[in-house]
Amino acid sequence: MFYACDTFIWIVSINLCRNCNTYYRTKTYNPDYTAVDMHIEQPFIWWILVVVLLNVVIVGGITFAVLKCFLPKRKKASAGSGSDAT
Repeated sequence: MFYACDTFIWIVSINLCRNCNTYYRTKTYNPDYTAVDMHIEQPFIWWILVVVLLNVVIVGGITFAVLKCFLPKRKKASAGSGSDAT
């Protein structure tokens, strides 16, 4: 019962504050202080490219190492068994 009562009071107080804030903003509205549309130029975020390149190099290296370990090794061709001998 104690927690339900606290929750109810909390919800009522939030709704009361929200209604009072809406009433205040409506009564004190000034069109001179409204936001204007402006464009802010963002700087180039260079470190994202560095992180992506590091990820590509690391994942590529791990993939190469795993494939090299688990794929069967090629046998070296002997000197007399080549197909280019005439």
